[in-house]
Amino acid sequence: MKFFSNTIQFKKIFTKFLCLGLLVAMYSCEYKFSEDYYVDIVVPDANSTLELGDFSANQVLIEPTTVAYQYQSQDNQELTNVTVYIDDNRLQNFRDSSGNILIDTDNLSEGQHILRIVYTFTTGSGSIADVTNGETYTKTEEFIFIVDKSAPEEAVLTKVEVIDGSIFVSWNSVSNINFNEAILRVQNPESSRVIEDIPLSAENIVSGGFNDISNTALDLNYSLILKNRYAESISNAINLKLEAPRLRGQIIDNTQYKIIWEEHPLYGNFDYYSYNERPNNNFIELSNRGGEHIVNDSPEFAQPEYHSLSLERRDSFDYLHFVSEQMHFGEVFEKKWGKSYVFSAASNSYFTLYLEGSYNGIKEVIISELDAQDLSTIRSEVVFTTNDNYANIVLDPSDNNLILDLNKSSHKIDISSLNFIESWNSADYPIPGDYNIITSYRNGSLFIRKISSDWINVYDIATSNLIYTDDIG
Repeated sequence: MKFFSNTIQFKKIFTKFLCLGLLVAMYSCEYKFSEDYYVDIVVPDANSTLELGDFSANQVLIEPTTVAYQYQSQDNQELTNVTVYIDDNRLQNFRDSSGNILIDTDNLSEGQHILRIVYTFTTGSGSIADVTNGETYTKTEEFIFIVDKSAPEEAVLTKVEVIDGSIFVSWNSVSNINFNEAILRVQNPESSRVIEDIPLSAENIVSGGFNDISNTALDLNYSLILKNRYAESISNAINLKLEAPRLRGQIIDNTQYKIIWEEHPLYGNFDYYSYNERPNNNFIELSNRGGEHIVNDSPEFAQPEYHSLSLERRDSFDYLHFVSEQMHFGEVFEKKWGKSYVFSAASNSYFTLYLEGSYNGIKEVIISELDAQDLSTIRSEVVFTTNDNYANIVLDPSDNNLILDLNKSSHKIDISSLNFIESWNSADYPIPGDYNIITSYRNGSLFIRKISSDWINVYDIATSNLIYTDDIG
Protein backbone atom coordinates (compact mmCIF):
# COMPACT_ATOMS: atom_id res chain seq x y z
CA MET A 1 0.00 0.00 0.00
CA LYS A 2 2.92 2.34 0.61
CA PHE A 3 4.22 1.78 -2.84
CA PHE A 4 0.90 2.86 -4.31
CA SER A 5 0.87 5.99 -2.14
CA ASN A 6 4.33 7.02 -3.27
CA THR A 7 3.29 6.59 -6.89
CA ILE A 8 0.32 8.92 -6.49
CA GLN A 9 2.50 11.48 -4.81
CA PHE A 10 4.98 11.38 -7.73
CA LYS A 11 2.26 11.95 -10.29
CA LYS A 12 1.04 15.04 -8.49
CA ILE A 13 4.52 16.51 -8.40
CA PHE A 14 5.07 15.75 -12.16
CA THR A 15 1.80 17.41 -13.12
CA LYS A 16 2.73 20.59 -11.28
CA PHE A 17 6.11 20.78 -13.05
CA LEU A 18 4.44 20.24 -16.46
CA CYS A 19 1.99 23.10 -15.97
CA LEU A 20 4.84 25.34 -14.81
CA GLY A 21 6.82 24.51 -17.97
CA LEU A 22 3.90 25.36 -20.24
CA LEU A 23 3.44 28.73 -18.57
CA VAL A 24 7.11 29.57 -19.05
CA ALA A 25 6.95 28.53 -22.72
CA MET A 26 3.90 30.69 -23.39
CA TYR A 27 5.50 33.79 -21.89
CA SER A 28 8.70 33.29 -23.93
CA CYS A 29 6.89 33.04 -27.49
CA GLU A 30 5.10 35.73 -29.76
CA TYR A 31 1.87 34.83 -31.79
CA LYS A 32 0.94 36.76 -35.00
CA PHE A 33 -2.81 36.97 -35.20
CA SER A 34 -3.10 38.78 -38.59
CA GLU A 35 -1.02 40.65 -41.11
CA ASP A 36 -3.30 43.66 -40.71
CA TYR A 37 -2.45 43.95 -37.05
CA TYR A 38 1.15 44.88 -37.53
CA VAL A 39 1.43 46.24 -41.24
CA ASP A 40 0.46 49.83 -42.13
CA ILE A 41 -1.97 49.54 -45.15
CA VAL A 42 -1.27 52.05 -47.97
CA VAL A 43 -4.18 52.47 -50.42
CA PRO A 44 -2.95 53.72 -53.86
CA ASP A 45 -4.86 56.37 -55.76
CA ALA A 46 -7.22 55.30 -58.54
CA ASN A 47 -4.53 55.58 -61.21
CA SER A 48 -5.71 52.84 -63.57
CA THR A 49 -7.57 53.90 -66.70
CA LEU A 50 -9.71 52.46 -69.46
CA GLU A 51 -8.81 53.78 -72.88
CA LEU A 52 -10.78 53.61 -76.12
CA GLY A 53 -9.21 53.01 -79.51
CA ASP A 54 -9.99 55.20 -82.51
CA PHE A 55 -12.79 57.10 -80.81
CA SER A 56 -13.03 60.65 -79.51
CA ALA A 57 -15.55 63.09 -78.14
CA ASN A 58 -18.10 64.45 -80.64
CA GLN A 59 -17.20 61.82 -83.18
CA VAL A 60 -19.70 61.48 -86.05
CA LEU A 61 -20.87 57.95 -86.83
CA ILE A 62 -22.53 57.07 -90.15
CA GLU A 63 -22.72 53.30 -89.66
CA PRO A 64 -22.52 50.67 -86.88
CA THR A 65 -19.09 51.07 -85.33
CA THR A 66 -16.95 48.78 -83.19
CA VAL A 67 -14.77 50.59 -80.63
CA ALA A 68 -11.88 48.75 -78.99
CA TYR A 69 -11.19 49.31 -75.28
CA GLN A 70 -8.07 48.53 -73.25
CA TYR A 71 -7.75 48.63 -69.47
CA GLN A 72 -4.42 50.11 -68.34
CA SER A 73 -3.58 48.72 -64.88
CA GLN A 74 -1.47 50.68 -62.37
CA ASP A 75 -0.28 49.64 -58.84
CA ASN A 76 -1.65 46.08 -59.10
CA GLN A 77 -5.18 47.39 -59.54
CA GLU A 78 -7.14 44.61 -61.25
CA LEU A 79 -10.23 45.20 -63.39
CA THR A 80 -13.37 43.56 -62.01
CA ASN A 81 -16.18 44.86 -64.25
CA VAL A 82 -17.00 47.11 -67.24
CA THR A 83 -20.57 48.27 -67.95
CA VAL A 84 -21.41 50.21 -71.12
CA TYR A 85 -24.41 52.55 -71.43
CA ILE A 86 -25.78 54.59 -74.32
CA ASP A 87 -28.15 57.32 -73.18
CA ASP A 88 -28.61 55.54 -69.81
CA ASN A 89 -29.58 52.29 -71.52
CA ARG A 90 -27.28 49.48 -70.47
CA LEU A 91 -25.69 48.04 -73.58
CA GLN A 92 -22.98 45.55 -72.63
CA ASN A 93 -21.12 44.12 -69.63
CA PHE A 94 -17.49 42.90 -69.62
CA ARG A 95 -14.90 41.49 -67.24
CA ASP A 96 -12.01 41.20 -69.70
CA SER A 97 -9.28 43.82 -69.63
CA SER A 98 -9.63 44.36 -73.39
CA GLY A 99 -12.42 43.90 -75.91
CA ASN A 100 -14.81 45.63 -78.29
CA ILE A 101 -17.87 47.81 -77.80
CA LEU A 102 -20.47 47.82 -80.59
CA ILE A 103 -22.33 51.06 -81.19
CA ASP A 104 -25.25 50.01 -83.41
CA THR A 105 -26.36 53.17 -85.20
CA ASP A 106 -29.20 51.26 -86.87
CA ASN A 107 -31.00 51.28 -83.50
CA LEU A 108 -30.20 54.90 -82.66
CA SER A 109 -31.94 58.06 -83.79
CA GLU A 110 -30.09 60.67 -85.78
CA GLY A 111 -28.42 63.27 -83.60
CA GLN A 112 -26.41 63.48 -80.35
CA HIS A 113 -25.94 60.54 -77.94
CA ILE A 114 -23.81 59.77 -74.88
CA LEU A 115 -21.56 56.75 -74.52
CA ARG A 116 -20.99 56.11 -70.78
CA ILE A 117 -18.50 53.52 -69.56
CA VAL A 118 -18.50 52.55 -65.86
CA TYR A 119 -15.60 50.34 -64.80
CA THR A 120 -14.61 48.94 -61.42
CA PHE A 121 -11.13 47.81 -60.28
CA THR A 122 -9.43 46.80 -57.03
CA THR A 123 -7.50 49.37 -54.97
CA GLY A 124 -4.23 47.42 -55.12
CA SER A 125 -3.65 48.00 -51.38
CA GLY A 126 -2.95 44.34 -50.68
CA SER A 127 -5.39 44.14 -47.82
CA ILE A 128 -7.63 41.13 -47.27
CA ALA A 129 -10.55 43.21 -48.58
CA ASP A 130 -8.53 44.17 -51.68
CA VAL A 131 -7.52 40.58 -52.35
CA THR A 132 -11.15 39.42 -52.10
CA ASN A 133 -12.43 42.27 -54.40
CA GLY A 134 -14.19 43.88 -51.47
CA GLU A 135 -12.14 47.06 -51.72
CA THR A 136 -12.57 48.71 -55.15
CA TYR A 137 -12.62 51.94 -57.10
CA THR A 138 -15.31 52.86 -59.66
CA LYS A 139 -14.68 55.28 -62.53
CA THR A 140 -17.02 56.69 -65.19
CA GLU A 141 -16.01 57.90 -68.65
CA GLU A 142 -18.49 59.74 -70.89
CA PHE A 143 -18.21 60.53 -74.59
CA ILE A 144 -20.65 62.54 -76.67
CA PHE A 145 -21.04 61.20 -80.22
CA ILE A 146 -23.32 62.10 -83.13
CA VAL A 147 -25.27 59.75 -85.42
CA ASP A 148 -25.56 61.14 -88.96
CA LYS A 149 -28.01 59.38 -91.30
CA SER A 150 -28.35 62.22 -93.80
CA ALA A 151 -27.48 61.90 -97.50
CA PRO A 152 -23.90 62.82 -98.39
CA GLU A 153 -23.22 66.23 -99.83
CA GLU A 154 -23.83 66.24 -103.58
CA ALA A 155 -20.56 66.52 -105.46
CA VAL A 156 -20.24 68.90 -108.40
CA LEU A 157 -18.19 67.77 -111.39
CA THR A 158 -16.39 70.67 -113.04
CA LYS A 159 -14.67 69.14 -116.07
CA VAL A 160 -13.64 65.98 -117.88
CA GLU A 161 -10.63 66.39 -120.12
CA VAL A 162 -7.92 64.48 -121.93
CA ILE A 163 -4.33 65.14 -120.86
CA ASP A 164 -1.45 63.22 -122.44
CA GLY A 165 -3.79 60.62 -123.89
CA SER A 166 -5.68 59.84 -120.67
CA ILE A 167 -8.95 60.97 -119.05
CA PHE A 168 -8.96 63.32 -116.05
CA VAL A 169 -12.17 64.02 -114.09
CA SER A 170 -12.35 67.01 -111.71
CA TRP A 171 -14.89 68.12 -109.09
CA ASN A 172 -15.33 70.77 -106.41
CA SER A 173 -14.14 69.96 -102.90
CA VAL A 174 -16.55 68.01 -100.68
CA SER A 175 -16.49 69.46 -97.16
CA ASN A 176 -18.60 66.91 -95.27
CA ILE A 177 -17.14 63.42 -95.41
CA ASN A 178 -20.27 61.62 -94.18
CA PHE A 179 -19.94 58.77 -96.67
CA ASN A 180 -18.05 55.49 -96.70
CA GLU A 181 -18.31 54.64 -100.39
CA ALA A 182 -17.51 56.75 -103.43
CA ILE A 183 -18.03 55.63 -107.03
CA LEU A 184 -17.05 57.31 -110.28
CA ARG A 185 -19.74 56.06 -112.67
CA VAL A 186 -18.94 55.77 -116.39
CA GLN A 187 -21.94 55.38 -118.71
CA ASN A 188 -22.85 55.11 -122.35
CA PRO A 189 -24.60 58.45 -123.01
CA GLU A 190 -27.05 57.00 -125.56
CA SER A 191 -28.30 53.93 -123.68
CA SER A 192 -27.35 55.02 -120.11
CA ARG A 193 -25.77 51.59 -119.71
CA VAL A 194 -23.20 51.54 -116.93
CA ILE A 195 -19.82 50.78 -118.49
CA GLU A 196 -17.88 50.82 -115.23
CA ASP A 197 -18.24 51.81 -111.58
CA ILE A 198 -14.78 52.89 -110.40
CA PRO A 199 -14.38 52.79 -106.58
CA LEU A 200 -12.70 55.88 -105.13
CA SER A 201 -11.06 56.42 -101.76
CA ALA A 202 -11.79 59.30 -99.39
CA GLU A 203 -8.36 60.65 -100.38
CA ASN A 204 -9.47 60.68 -104.03
CA ILE A 205 -12.56 62.71 -103.12
CA VAL A 206 -10.60 65.20 -101.02
CA SER A 207 -8.02 65.63 -103.81
CA GLY A 208 -10.78 66.82 -106.16
CA GLY A 209 -9.84 64.70 -109.15
CA PHE A 210 -9.18 61.25 -110.61
CA ASN A 211 -7.28 59.88 -113.60
CA ASP A 212 -9.37 57.26 -115.43
CA ILE A 213 -6.81 55.03 -117.16
CA SER A 214 -9.16 52.16 -117.98
CA ASN A 215 -11.75 53.48 -120.44
CA THR A 216 -11.11 53.81 -124.17
CA ALA A 217 -14.54 54.58 -125.62
CA LEU A 218 -14.82 57.91 -127.40
CA ASP A 219 -18.23 58.95 -126.03
CA LEU A 220 -18.62 58.70 -122.25
CA ASN A 221 -20.69 60.23 -119.44
CA TYR A 222 -19.14 60.69 -115.98
CA SER A 223 -20.87 61.22 -112.62
CA LEU A 224 -19.84 60.87 -108.98
CA ILE A 225 -21.90 58.86 -106.46
CA LEU A 226 -21.37 59.21 -102.68
CA LYS A 227 -22.98 56.63 -100.38
CA ASN A 228 -23.37 55.87 -96.72
CA ARG A 229 -25.42 53.16 -95.02
CA TYR A 230 -28.59 55.21 -95.07
CA ALA A 231 -28.57 57.40 -98.20
CA GLU A 232 -26.66 58.40 -101.31
CA SER A 233 -26.17 61.40 -103.58
CA ILE A 234 -25.26 61.67 -107.25
CA SER A 235 -23.51 64.55 -108.94
CA ASN A 236 -24.18 66.23 -112.24
CA ALA A 237 -23.03 64.33 -115.34
CA ILE A 238 -20.40 65.56 -117.79
CA ASN A 239 -20.00 64.14 -121.27
CA LEU A 240 -16.67 63.46 -122.97
CA LYS A 241 -16.91 63.04 -126.73
CA LEU A 242 -13.79 62.62 -128.85
CA GLU A 243 -13.12 62.42 -132.57
CA ALA A 244 -12.49 58.92 -133.86
CA PRO A 245 -9.05 58.39 -135.38
CA ARG A 246 -9.08 57.69 -139.12
CA LEU A 247 -7.79 54.58 -140.83
CA ARG A 248 -7.35 54.57 -144.61
CA GLY A 249 -5.63 52.69 -147.39
CA GLN A 250 -3.38 53.82 -150.21
CA ILE A 251 -2.42 51.76 -153.29
CA ILE A 252 1.27 51.26 -153.96
CA ASP A 253 0.94 48.84 -156.89
CA ASN A 254 -1.00 45.71 -157.78
CA THR A 255 0.85 43.69 -155.13
CA GLN A 256 1.03 46.16 -152.23
CA TYR A 257 -0.97 48.78 -150.42
CA LYS A 258 -0.35 50.99 -147.45
CA ILE A 259 -2.52 51.49 -144.36
CA ILE A 260 -2.33 54.88 -142.73
CA TRP A 261 -3.78 55.51 -139.25
CA GLU A 262 -4.03 58.48 -136.91
CA GLU A 263 -3.04 58.85 -133.26
CA HIS A 264 -5.75 57.65 -130.87
CA PRO A 265 -6.92 60.48 -128.54
CA LEU A 266 -6.73 58.05 -125.58
CA TYR A 267 -3.35 56.56 -126.42
CA GLY A 268 -2.36 56.73 -122.75
CA ASN A 269 -5.04 54.22 -121.75
CA PHE A 270 -3.78 51.31 -123.88
CA ASP A 271 -0.42 50.06 -125.13
CA TYR A 272 -0.71 49.36 -128.85
CA TYR A 273 -2.92 48.57 -131.82
CA SER A 274 -3.28 45.00 -133.06
CA TYR A 275 -3.74 44.67 -136.82
CA ASN A 276 -4.70 41.53 -138.76
CA GLU A 277 -2.32 41.69 -141.69
CA ARG A 278 -3.45 40.04 -144.90
CA PRO A 279 -3.23 37.70 -146.73
CA ASN A 280 -1.91 35.32 -144.03
CA ASN A 281 -3.88 36.77 -141.09
CA ASN A 282 -0.79 37.61 -139.04
CA PHE A 283 -1.51 39.84 -136.05
CA ILE A 284 1.09 42.57 -135.71
CA GLU A 285 1.60 45.46 -133.27
CA LEU A 286 1.21 49.03 -134.47
CA SER A 287 1.84 52.26 -132.58
CA ASN A 288 -1.13 53.90 -130.88
CA ARG A 289 0.39 57.27 -131.79
CA GLY A 290 -0.33 56.84 -135.51
CA GLY A 291 1.79 55.77 -138.48
CA GLU A 292 1.98 53.91 -141.78
CA HIS A 293 2.46 50.24 -142.65
CA ILE A 294 2.98 48.50 -146.00
CA VAL A 295 0.93 45.33 -146.62
CA ASN A 296 2.26 42.84 -149.16
CA ASP A 297 -1.13 41.91 -150.52
CA SER A 298 -3.05 42.75 -153.67
CA PRO A 299 -5.60 45.56 -153.21
CA GLU A 300 -9.22 44.42 -153.48
CA PHE A 301 -11.08 46.49 -156.06
CA ALA A 302 -14.79 47.08 -156.70
CA GLN A 303 -16.02 46.35 -153.16
CA PRO A 304 -15.01 48.02 -149.89
CA GLU A 305 -13.10 45.91 -147.37
CA TYR A 306 -13.24 46.30 -143.63
CA HIS A 307 -9.93 46.85 -141.87
CA SER A 308 -9.67 47.40 -138.13
CA LEU A 309 -7.15 48.19 -135.42
CA SER A 310 -7.86 46.59 -132.03
CA LEU A 311 -6.81 48.48 -128.91
CA GLU A 312 -4.69 46.22 -126.68
CA ARG A 313 -2.98 46.22 -123.27
CA ARG A 314 -0.02 44.01 -122.57
CA ASP A 315 -0.64 41.05 -120.25
CA SER A 316 -4.36 41.72 -120.25
CA PHE A 317 -7.37 40.03 -121.75
CA ASP A 318 -9.69 43.00 -121.20
CA TYR A 319 -11.91 43.82 -124.16
CA LEU A 320 -11.27 47.38 -125.21
CA HIS A 321 -12.37 48.98 -128.48
CA PHE A 322 -11.26 49.13 -132.09
CA VAL A 323 -10.83 51.54 -134.94
CA SER A 324 -12.60 50.27 -138.05
CA GLU A 325 -12.89 51.61 -141.56
CA GLN A 326 -14.05 50.50 -144.97
CA MET A 327 -11.14 50.67 -147.33
CA HIS A 328 -12.18 51.25 -150.92
CA PHE A 329 -9.33 51.17 -153.38
CA GLY A 330 -10.45 53.30 -156.28
CA GLU A 331 -13.15 55.92 -156.59
CA VAL A 332 -16.09 55.64 -154.20
CA PHE A 333 -19.35 55.95 -156.11
CA GLU A 334 -22.92 56.52 -155.05
CA LYS A 335 -24.44 53.05 -155.57
CA LYS A 336 -21.64 51.15 -153.89
CA TRP A 337 -23.83 48.55 -152.19
CA GLY A 338 -25.20 46.93 -155.36
CA LYS A 339 -25.81 43.19 -155.36
CA SER A 340 -24.35 42.93 -158.85
CA TYR A 341 -23.26 45.19 -161.74
CA VAL A 342 -23.55 44.75 -165.53
CA PHE A 343 -22.36 46.96 -168.39
CA SER A 344 -24.57 47.62 -171.40
CA ALA A 345 -22.61 48.63 -174.48
CA ALA A 346 -25.86 49.63 -176.20
CA SER A 347 -26.63 52.28 -173.63
CA ASN A 348 -23.01 52.86 -172.56
CA SER A 349 -24.03 52.60 -168.92
CA TYR A 350 -23.88 50.29 -165.91
CA PHE A 351 -26.89 48.69 -164.24
CA THR A 352 -26.86 47.66 -160.60
CA LEU A 353 -29.37 45.94 -158.35
CA TYR A 354 -30.01 46.16 -154.62
CA LEU A 355 -32.69 45.16 -152.11
CA GLU A 356 -34.16 47.59 -149.62
CA GLY A 357 -36.02 46.27 -146.57
CA SER A 358 -35.64 43.95 -143.58
CA TYR A 359 -34.18 40.50 -144.00
CA ASN A 360 -37.37 38.67 -142.95
CA GLY A 361 -39.80 41.15 -144.44
CA ILE A 362 -40.93 42.45 -147.80
CA LYS A 363 -38.16 44.11 -149.78
CA GLU A 364 -38.13 46.48 -152.73
CA VAL A 365 -36.09 45.35 -155.73
CA ILE A 366 -34.40 48.48 -157.05
CA ILE A 367 -32.51 48.75 -160.34
CA SER A 368 -30.30 51.78 -160.95
CA GLU A 369 -28.61 52.91 -164.17
CA LEU A 370 -25.17 54.50 -163.64
CA ASP A 371 -23.14 56.78 -165.86
CA ALA A 372 -20.16 54.92 -167.34
CA GLN A 373 -17.77 57.81 -166.74
CA ASP A 374 -18.34 58.79 -163.10
CA LEU A 375 -20.86 56.15 -161.94
CA SER A 376 -23.37 58.80 -160.96
CA THR A 377 -27.01 57.74 -160.90
CA ILE A 378 -28.95 58.32 -164.12
CA ARG A 379 -32.18 56.76 -162.88
CA SER A 380 -33.34 54.42 -160.14
CA GLU A 381 -36.65 52.54 -160.02
CA VAL A 382 -38.45 50.01 -157.85
CA VAL A 383 -39.27 47.18 -160.26
CA PHE A 384 -40.61 44.53 -157.89
CA THR A 385 -41.36 43.61 -154.27
CA THR A 386 -40.43 40.25 -152.80
CA ASN A 387 -39.73 38.27 -149.65
CA ASP A 388 -36.66 36.76 -151.31
CA ASN A 389 -33.17 37.59 -150.06
CA TYR A 390 -31.27 36.50 -153.18
CA ALA A 391 -31.15 38.83 -156.20
CA ASN A 392 -28.94 39.06 -159.28
CA ILE A 393 -29.05 40.72 -162.71
CA VAL A 394 -27.34 39.70 -165.93
CA LEU A 395 -27.47 40.99 -169.51
CA ASP A 396 -29.31 38.74 -171.98
CA PRO A 397 -26.90 38.55 -174.97
CA SER A 398 -29.74 37.66 -177.35
CA ASP A 399 -31.56 41.00 -177.03
CA ASN A 400 -29.45 43.10 -174.59
CA ASN A 401 -32.29 43.25 -172.05
CA LEU A 402 -31.86 42.60 -168.33
CA ILE A 403 -32.61 39.31 -166.57
CA LEU A 404 -33.50 39.52 -162.87
CA ASP A 405 -33.00 36.29 -160.89
CA LEU A 406 -34.58 35.82 -157.44
CA ASN A 407 -35.08 32.82 -155.16
CA LYS A 408 -38.41 31.64 -156.58
CA SER A 409 -38.76 33.56 -159.84
CA SER A 410 -36.84 34.98 -162.82
CA HIS A 411 -37.84 38.00 -164.95
CA LYS A 412 -36.83 39.58 -168.27
CA ILE A 413 -36.83 43.40 -168.03
CA ASP A 414 -36.77 45.88 -170.85
CA ILE A 415 -33.48 47.77 -170.52
CA SER A 416 -34.97 51.02 -171.79
CA SER A 417 -38.18 51.23 -169.75
CA LEU A 418 -37.28 48.83 -166.89
CA ASN A 419 -40.70 47.21 -167.39
CA PHE A 420 -41.18 43.45 -167.11
CA ILE A 421 -41.30 41.63 -170.44
CA GLU A 422 -41.86 38.11 -169.10
CA SER A 423 -41.71 36.22 -165.77
CA TRP A 424 -41.19 32.58 -164.71
CA ASN A 425 -42.07 31.16 -161.28
CA SER A 426 -40.61 28.03 -159.70
CA ALA A 427 -44.07 27.14 -158.36
CA ASP A 428 -45.18 26.35 -161.93
CA TYR A 429 -42.69 23.48 -162.16
CA PRO A 430 -42.59 20.10 -160.35
CA ILE A 431 -39.58 20.52 -158.12
CA PRO A 432 -38.72 18.60 -154.90
CA GLY A 433 -39.15 21.74 -152.77
CA ASP A 434 -38.93 25.52 -153.00
CA TYR A 435 -36.92 26.21 -149.84
CA ASN A 436 -33.49 27.77 -150.35
CA ILE A 437 -33.54 27.69 -154.15
CA ILE A 438 -32.40 30.04 -156.94
CA THR A 439 -34.45 30.46 -160.14
CA SER A 440 -32.70 31.66 -163.34
CA TYR A 441 -33.88 32.10 -166.92
CA ARG A 442 -31.22 31.53 -169.60
CA ASN A 443 -31.68 31.20 -173.38
CA GLY A 444 -35.13 29.59 -173.38
CA SER A 445 -34.53 27.38 -170.33
CA LEU A 446 -35.36 27.76 -166.63
CA PHE A 447 -32.71 26.61 -164.15
CA ILE A 448 -33.89 25.83 -160.62
CA ARG A 449 -31.04 25.03 -158.24
CA LYS A 450 -30.94 24.33 -154.55
CA ILE A 451 -28.42 26.68 -152.98
CA SER A 452 -26.93 23.92 -150.85
CA SER A 453 -26.15 22.13 -154.19
CA ASP A 454 -28.31 19.10 -153.46
CA TRP A 455 -29.87 19.15 -156.93
CA ILE A 456 -30.50 21.15 -160.11
CA ASN A 457 -33.40 20.88 -162.56
CA VAL A 458 -33.51 22.44 -166.04
CA TYR A 459 -36.87 22.94 -167.81
CA ASP A 460 -37.66 23.87 -171.40
CA ILE A 461 -39.67 27.09 -171.30
CA ALA A 462 -41.68 26.29 -174.45
CA THR A 463 -42.91 22.85 -173.27
CA SER A 464 -42.35 23.05 -169.50
CA ASN A 465 -40.67 19.64 -169.80
CA LEU A 466 -37.75 18.62 -167.58
CA ILE A 467 -34.79 18.38 -169.91
CA TYR A 468 -32.02 17.85 -167.38
CA THR A 469 -31.68 16.92 -163.71
CA ASP A 470 -28.75 16.07 -161.51
CA ASP A 471 -28.13 15.42 -157.86
CA ILE A 472 -24.92 17.34 -157.33
CA GLY A 473 -24.86 17.25 -153.54
